[in-house]
Parts: sequence; C-alpha cells; structure tokens
Amino acid sequence: MLDMRSYLFLFTYLIIGFVPYFGVIDIIGTQWLYLSVITTIFLLYNLFNNLFIDFIYSIFNIFPFRYYFFFVLLCIFSLIFSQNFYISIIDLSRIIVTILAIINISFIFKKNHFSLRLFSISISIILFAEVIRSLYPLFAFISTNSLDVIDFSSVPTALKGVAGNKNITSADLVFKLPFVLYLILLETRYIRFFSSVLLTVTLIDVFLLSSRAAFISIALIFTIFTIFTIFDSKKRTLSRALFFLLPFSFSFLFIFLTNSISEISVSNRISSISASDTSTNHRLTLYENALDYIYNNPFIGCGIGNWKVESLPYWKTLLTGYIIPYHAHNDFLEVATETGLLGGLLYFISFASIFVFCIKHFYLKRNLFHILLLSITLVYFVDANLNFPLERALSQVNFMIIYVLLILYFNKDEKSFN
Repeated sequence: MLDMRSYLFLFTYLIIGFVPYFGVIDIIGTQWLYLSVITTIFLLYNLFNNLFIDFIYSIFNIFPFRYYFFFVLLCIFSLIFSQNFYISIIDLSRIIVTILAIINISFIFKKNHFSLRLFSISISIILFAEVIRSLYPLFAFISTNSLDVIDFSSVPTALKGVAGNKNITSADLVFKLPFVLYLILLETRYIRFFSSVLLTVTLIDVFLLSSRAAFISIALIFTIFTIFTIFDSKKRTLSRALFFLLPFSFSFLFIFLTNSISEISVSNRISSISASDTSTNHRLTLYENALDYIYNNPFIGCGIGNWKVESLPYWKTLLTGYIIPYHAHNDFLEVATETGLLGGLLYFISFASIFVFCIKHFYLKRNLFHILLLSITLVYFVDANLNFPLERALSQVNFMIIYVLLILYFNKDEKSFN
C-alpha cells in the first residue's frame, strides 16, 4: 500500500531551493541551516525505530557507500591537522549532515513503499517549479516589452533562479533531466506529454543560462539515453525516444533562431572551452595551485575546508581588487589538498564505483534504472570537476539522491525500479 508520508518527507529536502533568503547576501548559509534542522529532526524520529541501527549496519555492505563513509571518516580525522579548526568544523558539519540525510531518506523509503515512478514524478514537479522561478524574469519582461529589445548578454544573470547563481542553477536543472527522460520512456501518454513539454522548457532555460558544464552534461545524458533506445529490444522504447529527441531539437532550434548575440550563443560557449579562454585559464591556474600543494603535502592536507585559506599565498601576486578564489573549482583536487591524496582518492572512487556498478548491472539486466543512475552521477561528476558542489546545499541534495537510489536498489524489491 502506498504511503505518501515518504514522498512528503522527500519534498522537505527537494524544496531547499525555495528556502527564503531572510536578508542574507548568500543563500548558502540559510540552506545549510535548513538542511541541518530537518535532518536532525528526522534523525531523532528514526532513532525511535528499532530497525534503524540494523539498517545503518546493512548499508555498509554497499561498496560505493563504503568508500564514501571512509571518506567522511578521513574528513573527521583531518581535524587533527587542521590549520583553522573553526573553518573545518563548519565544512565537516555539512558533510556529516549530508551522510545523515542519505541514511534518513533511505530508511524512510526502506520501511515504506518505494516507486521509482513516483520518485521521478516528485523530482519532475520540483524541476517544473524551479524552471518557472528561473524563467519568470524573462516572462515578466516580455509581457511589457517586445522580444527584440532584450539584452541577451544579461539574460544568464537574470535567470539565475533558485540558486542565485547561473552555474549552480544550470547544474541543478540538468541533474533532474534524466528523471524526466525516464518518465518519457516508461510512462503513460499524458505524463509522457507533460514530461516532453517540461524537457523542452528546461532545455531552453539551460541554453539561455549558457553554462558550459551544463552543455557537457546534456551531451552526455542524451548520448546515453539515445544509445539505450537504439539497442533496447522493445520497439516502443525507440518510438518514445522521439518524445525527448524532438524537444531537444526544438529547444536548440529555438535558441539558435532567437540568439543573435554572441555572448550567449551555444556554439560560441561550447567552442570557448579551450586553453585560450579567460575562464578556462583561471581554472587551470586554480588546478595548478592545488596540484602544487598536493605534491608538497601528499599525505597530510591542511584540514577539511581550509583550502580557502591555504590557497591565498598562491594568489597574493595575482589578485585583482578584492577578488579572492575560495575554491579550486574541482572538488576532487580541493578534497585532496585538505585531506591528503587518500581523501581525494576515496572521494573519487565513491563515484567511480557507481559508474562500475551501473555499467556492470545494466549489462546483466538491461534495466533503465541503471541508465538513470549513471546519468545523474555523471552530471554531478562533471559539475564536481568544474565547480564546487560540495560547498552548496542545493547540490548536496542532488548528491543525496544518487546514494539514496543506490541504497534502495540494494534494499528494496527490484520491481520497484522497473
């Protein structure tokens, strides 16, 4: 029997993007406070269940989660050699909140009915709300002005959406797209139609936001799902592929026809991913600094969260005005600077092992779930290599979803994932 309490519980995490600012400059503090409060409340609630502790023990047998758990332990251990204990406590608390939230959500669904269909619908509903929030400034402008007076160079900033940042919003929207594609391939006519419309509008939004990391992720997602539909034995799957191939073609054509301004031209943004691009050069410098620190401190890092401080000497001759790069723009390198090579390796393996799991199990069972899990993990992985999702609460909710689905797959009836 369906228990909607599980999905209401899930929504409390999914709506994090709509948490009010409460007057703060950066929403990150409010969002992490919100996550901490609801995770603590639900943890106390679950602790009254006698099966909760047994469940925690059982998930350590899931090898990707085991690597992630050891990574968390190493982050705790890094407090011993932390250069700034206060900063480490803040970042460590966020990591602990994330792993506790993963356990909380997984346990709630473990003891109640789970349906990947309803799970995907829930995420699609949130995606719809986030797209409307992002595109609202554009709708409001068009309602009182003509389309030809839009300054497209300012569009990405205007559509920054729930994250308050175009790159984070783009990554969040793209992360949810595989759930929409899943519904298109497996759902009934009406949900499939709604999903196709949602896919089209989301792609237009992402193209307007003009995030290069998002473009890479979209290319990977559509390649994976297209290959799946080509080699899938069910003829209906191939025909349903038109419901996501046509929206992709339409949205790309729409952007091509309306984008006469080079600053947000998709083709120009993609072609600018080169070593000569200013943004790319900036990131390469950040990577070089992180690699240099890792080379000189391979075993003991500066303590979780402390790269914000330890990176400053590298930039003392490069700073312009008051611009200070807080992050390495690569979570794997940044983690390695803070916890040593072992910490960076464990964090990397926690993703690599999911890739291995998805490919191996898809080869054996041909289940669309493995394509879904592979896609969302790839989206997060791309973002983690180019940005700093480990710092952002909105991104960490997406990270939670990856591990929740993985844990539930090993703890629920396989029919729930068909």
